[in-house]
Formats: sequence, C-alpha cells, structure tokens
Amino acid sequence: MEFKIDMKFAALAMAAIFLVLLGQIVPIIGASLEGSTTIPGDVSATGTFTYTGIGVVGETINISTETYTVVNISDTGAPSAFEFGFNITTNDATNLTSNLTAAINTDSTLVTAVDGGSDDTTVTSIIAGTAGNAYASTENQTNGAWEAVLMSGGEAGSEWNRDVNSDMPDVPTKWASIFNILATAITLGAIFYAVSPVIGKTFK
Repeated sequence: MEFKIDMKFAALAMAAIFLVLLGQIVPIIGASLEGSTTIPGDVSATGTFTYTGIGVVGETINISTETYTVVNISDTGAPSAFEFGFNITTNDATNLTSNLTAAINTDSTLVTAVDGGSDDTTVTSIIAGTAGNAYASTENQTNGAWEAVLMSGGEAGSEWNRDVNSDMPDVPTKWASIFNILATAITLGAIFYAVSPVIGKTFK
C-alpha cells in the first residue's frame, strides 16, 4: 500500500489553514473600524432650579457671574435685563418658573434654560465639556432652590490623539495582531508545503 501527499493536497491544506485564520482576522478588522469611528463628544454641565411657592421681590438666583432678580411686574412693568417676576394676580411657582426660563434664555451668555413643566427650570452650559462644572448655582430664595451648589455632569469627549485620550481604541495594536495572524498563516503554509514531499516519501 502506498500513501502519497502531493502538491494538490498541500495546496488544500494551506487553503484550509488560511481560511481558519481568516475567521480570526475578520472580527478584529470589524472592531477596529467600529472603534475608530466612534468618538465621544463633549457633554455640557447642567443644573436644575425648582420653585415651591410664591416669589418674593428682591430675592435672587445666581448662575456663576449672572444674577437674576425677582420683581413685581405689576409695579415695574416689563422686567429689565436679568430680572424676572410675577404679576400680582399670577404669583405662583408655575408662572415664576416660566418667566425665569424666559429671562435666562434672553439674557444669559453662559447657559440655556428649559422649563421642565413641574415648576422646575433646567439650565445647560453653552460651552460643552467640563467648564460648566465650575458654574456656581446659588440662590437667595424663600420658596425655591437649586439641586446643588454647582452645575454638574460636564464631560470632555475624546480626540483623535490616542496619546491624549486613553479611551480611544488602540487600532495600531489591532492591525499588528492582524499582521501577526497573516504571518503565522503564511509561515505554516510554507512549512507544510516544504515538508509535504518528505512526508509523501515516508508513507510510500
């Protein structure tokens, strides 16, 4: 009985090795492409002020360097810059919240505001990133308060420079892994190709 390993068998073996290793490469390529195109952006700091009752003339709400003062519109007419208030017939938390939100959106150079619909106003730093975390949120109010003395939640996103941002995927290392797998496949195929005649003669 004669057993031979010819070049066709060697070629099939090389192809099988290559396909197996290719199955390991494809997921790495996918992860590299997906990771390298997902770059987190900057997140702005926020803060929430909530009214619990009527407004009191002269009391204030502070956002960093900006101060908003409560006025009685029935006495003063339309409020001036950085003022908000109430009409004597509508002095309630809902009305105050609405007017505070409008005043901030009109006058502020630091934040924007959204009326939350539950007697609360949420402000968001115009400058995204960590800068807004330093904005003090304080008040001199009988019937209202900020949720905290500083705005919070501002985060710096990633840059393309991985040396600066460790959360960037290490794409060069992944591509090095791909190269190593290909090199291994080629090496194994070459070895099998080289020894197949010897193996063939051994089993003659």
